Amino acid sequence: NEVTVAPGAEFHLYLSWVLVLLLPMLLWNLLPERPFIALLVLLGTGIVIAGTGLRAAWLAWFLVALAFLWHVRIPRKGLIVVALGVVMAATVALSPVAQKKLSEMRMDNLTFEQLDKVLNSRLVIWETGWLMFRDNPWTGVGSDAFRAAYGNYSYRPDDWFGPGKYYGTPHAHQM
Repeated sequence: NEVTVAPGAEFHLYLSWVLVLLLPMLLWNLLPERPFIALLVLLGTGIVIAGTGLRAAWLAWFLVALAFLWHVRIPRKGLIVVALGVVMAATVALSPVAQKKLSEMRMDNLTFEQLDKVLNSRLVIWETGWLMFRDNPWTGVGSDAFRAAYGNYSYRPDDWFGPGKYYGTPHAHQM
């Protein structure tokens, strides 16, 4: 069930993060005088990021796109949102990695376990991280203490990061 990665393909994972991290600065400079060019840059980087199959970068790009659309002064924003959605959906449909993830998920009867599988066990990690945050909203569990605190908050018996299993998770798994 593993996706084989060609030698050197790891570069694409870094490329998508570099693009999404630099994108707000580029859009900020283009937005006042060239909003249409900024929109094309947003779309182009979105296509590249969607093609890599890195879900965390997809999420980060989506947040940048929302902030961009909030600030842009372009008529017909609704049409732009629909166009961005169609292009991104088409790009995801052409990505073998995204196709594999989507084939594992049945939308008619989506369960926590199915979604967790598609997210590479991150849903359980995020749920446990949420419990940590809920108990410690201001200070967290402490610097570099996520792994040590994880066992105290993990309650699912099938959590393979839980106490006495695997090695524990070192962080909340979201850039």
